[in-house]
Amino acid sequence: MYQYFSSKGALLAAVLEPGVAHTRRLAEAAVRESSDPQAALGALVRSYVEVGISASDRFDLYFREEHNLPDDARVRLRRESRRFVDTWVSVLTDLRPDLNNNECRVVVRAVVGLVTTAIRESARVPAERRAALIEAMTLAALLAEPAR
Repeated sequence: MYQYFSSKGALLAAVLEPGVAHTRRLAEAAVRESSDPQAALGALVRSYVEVGISASDRFDLYFREEHNLPDDARVRLRRESRRFVDTWVSVLTDLRPDLNNNECRVVVRAVVGLVTTAIRESARVPAERRAALIEAMTLAALLAEPAR
């Protein structure tokens, strides 16, 4: 294996970078192909949950091994992650005029964490049911009014 990769970090980068870029491209396509912000939000949530469930092993690997990535790969992955979050924020700001851009970013980061954790921790629930639960939970969290 190390005949092809210079280190464990290089191997991890080769495995993880295409998946993170693919997830971002799916998010961008979901928005581009939607007719309005509400539809875009539903499509974003659905695509993220679907890719998360289908690639849960890669999600797990990323969060367990991110610290082993070379610095340059970590920078590239974080850049992709920021672009992914920016896509969500652009939709959420249209739907939530009560939140400024930074507040939308906090909400998006929170729900991305919610989805990621739920995907990783719920393998005993059949995939279709798990997706429905996580999607409903995520949409509710994105649109919830903050307590005053």
